Amino acid sequence: MVSVVDGSLLHETLEIRAPCDNFKVLRNRLDKIVINLGKVARVSAACCMLCSVTRKARVHHAAGCPSVFNICFKCLGRHPGSGCNEKYFNVAKRFCFKCWMPLFDVWGVSFHSKIKEDLVTCKHDVRDFLKPLSACFFYRRDIVQLACPCSDRLQFQSWLFAHSGEAASGSGQVPNILLLLEAAFAQITDLLD
Repeated sequence: MVSVVDGSLLHETLEIRAPCDNFKVLRNRLDKIVINLGKVARVSAACCMLCSVTRKARVHHAAGCPSVFNICFKCLGRHPGSGCNEKYFNVAKRFCFKCWMPLFDVWGVSFHSKIKEDLVTCKHDVRDFLKPLSACFFYRRDIVQLACPCSDRLQFQSWLFAHSGEAASGSGQVPNILLLLEAAFAQITDLLD
């Protein structure tokens, strides 16, 4: 337990659940995600990142990506987005509603700018990759090596933005969406290097 002393008052803060020997490994994993995020713009200009992750090889398209055909990004349903009458897929608080990256620091590592203008007009490099990846992962769990216990969209919505458990990642307190991104990057390491 960490305590902060402010004058005569004692304030308790968040309890951290990572063993000291795992902290350096966890921090290196998070730093590697940030490094790979910096390479996304270059890679996505050269190939379709989503299909490259799915097929584990470089894939080019002459037109739109067939992996996201008939996926509605309003509700994450299996239908065209135009004319969708279902509820919005809710992005959890403290996550960017455009790119779905966490707006808070995870173990001291920042994944998104906190400047107001950047939040309104998000231009994060992963914006056109993470949302389609998440939608495809919901319908095809075999595209990345990550366990997901969800059977419907509401469970998936909760799981995606929740902190991982000890069994899922071995690290705890890392949002599952970052673990999904890490697993996707692991399948295209040759494209990122």
